Amino acid sequence: MGAAVAGPLLICAGVLTILHLVLAGTSFPGQYDLRGYWLPTYCYLGKSIAAGTMPAWNPHTLAGTPFIADPQSGWFSPLVVLLFVLLPCVAALRWYLMVLPILAGLGMYWFLRSEGLSRPAATFGGLVLSLPVAGSAFLGLPWASGSLA
Repeated sequence: MGAAVAGPLLICAGVLTILHLVLAGTSFPGQYDLRGYWLPTYCYLGKSIAAGTMPAWNPHTLAGTPFIADPQSGWFSPLVVLLFVLLPCVAALRWYLMVLPILAGLGMYWFLRSEGLSRPAATFGGLVLSLPVAGSAFLGLPWASGSLA
């Protein structure tokens, strides 16, 4: 049993080690789009769903814009909906950014295992995908890191 979970645990631990300052709340990825677009958009989504409404229109952007029709609104992402409904907005964004490289690494691990590769090879593949994403500027671009995950 220990060998079966060692690879996924190593992937999770590696990402959390790289992002330990983000997890602790002392650092935040420096992409201006995170605070200017993604945080308010996802926060509006989470607060609206938590209030029991589905936001079809965003009155806070320009003179109002369609919200659900916008593919970047995040409402098709179960991870965004779950985190932003359950957590405060900044904490939810931090967890969202940390979970994306973990999902990418675990997804690669499970894909490689399904293709018949050994556990060490699949672990290496998961680390090769997740660690560079966690340590790069792509972490602050949810559309890029999310597409990998």
